[in-house]
Amino acid sequence: IKMDITRSIIRSSAWFLSLSHINLMICKGVRDLTWLMFAPNLTMISVDGAYELEEIISKEKANDVGEEEEAEVVLFQKLSWLIYQS
Repeated sequence: IKMDITRSIIRSSAWFLSLSHINLMICKGVRDLTWLMFAPNLTMISVDGAYELEEIISKEKANDVGEEEEAEVVLFQKLSWLIYQS
């Protein structure tokens, strides 16, 4: 997902606000999960088979979002499970 194209769509989606669990399995081409920043109520993230994943949150993309909003963002405040298997 390209952050610059989908940022406004993701932010305006009530679905992302109510998302509490995400399970990603066998994801080709996924290099980061920065888009999860827009799901503030996540309690569980499970990633299995994302062989090209380089980072969960891209620091550069996260900084771009922070500059736009001019506020410090605390990510995953409700997260209790993070499962990663490659």
